[in-house]
Amino acid sequence: MRHFAAVALAAALLCGPATAQAPDLSKMDIVLKSVPDGPVAKVGKHVIDREEFVRFYENELRRVKIDNKTNDVPDRARAELALRCVGLMIEGRLLYDEALRRKLTVPAADVEKEWNSRLTQAQKIILAQEKKQLSEADVISQLGYTRREEVLADIERSLITEKIRDMVVRDAGITVSDEDVRKGFEVGKSDFAQPASIHLQQIYVNPKNIPGGLAEKDERARKKAEQALDRLAAGQSFEGVARAVSDAPDAKSGGDMGMQAVGGVPPFMLEAAAKLKPGEVSAVLKSEFGFHVIKLIGAQGPRDASEAEAAPAIRQQLLAQRGAEAVHDFCDKLVKKGNAVRVYLELEKNLVLNGATPNAGK
Repeated sequence: MRHFAAVALAAALLCGPATAQAPDLSKMDIVLKSVPDGPVAKVGKHVIDREEFVRFYENELRRVKIDNKTNDVPDRARAELALRCVGLMIEGRLLYDEALRRKLTVPAADVEKEWNSRLTQAQKIILAQEKKQLSEADVISQLGYTRREEVLADIERSLITEKIRDMVVRDAGITVSDEDVRKGFEVGKSDFAQPASIHLQQIYVNPKNIPGGLAEKDERARKKAEQALDRLAAGQSFEGVARAVSDAPDAKSGGDMGMQAVGGVPPFMLEAAAKLKPGEVSAVLKSEFGFHVIKLIGAQGPRDASEAEAAPAIRQQLLAQRGAEAVHDFCDKLVKKGNAVRVYLELEKNLVLNGATPNAGK
């Protein structure tokens, strides 16, 4: 049985698949040491097996590492993440069973639309990060599936689960008042500060897309970037040249990288942009990825956000928190009605054996 929660598939699409290799026990993390060979959990008659749990946990762990920009995740944090993963999987199973009891369905067209959206997102991310164009079959394989129908079945279940989740939240009458938003802003004002940001356009030439040997590729790629710069000097629009020449995913939008926090922009671009005035274009820049020409659209220094600017995010945050609490309460009631739940992870035991304090971080 595969895990069907939307968050699991989304994490896999964004972070990549779990690696199917024989485990190295000396390097295996505390959670993987604790995963039983049999079921990780049971919800009624349904089993959450080792394979689906490990896939979900490893994808979520990758997300934590990316968000925190570190590979050093303490055992206690890994254990807490694993328990959250199990909780989400159990919650998803309870909600899906309730949706089936209510005979909820979703149209096949919605399933196809959702898959196409996730597929496109995955392909864009992989192209941007790894400079590789993956086919649909490649993405399906990386997700650990063998057939397209398996992916669609999981997405159908995730959409049905989200449908019942939305019904639970709506029936709970969740609201957020203006006073709630004001208090949220006062408590977390610093969290909404706006970092320094910069708006650039780019033309990117990837040597890997140029025919010939390694030395020829590099030289021809440079010449292609220089020719693009000549076209700009001759009066052609940056947008038009980017669409015609650039290998970047944003080529279709005229090379527009959008307004980004400076922390997310490559240092070599920031260094070049510092010498430009808005509207000016750089010389050809060389990076480890290839050759670039950038145009500075504008820049903005760090500043505090106003309550009006932060209000939409605060309102959404509070709605999500209260909605999650409502769903949790709903699932608790389902368990009390006879939906037996069992968890078979021995995390606390292994934490003690490995020298971690059981209640650390709580």
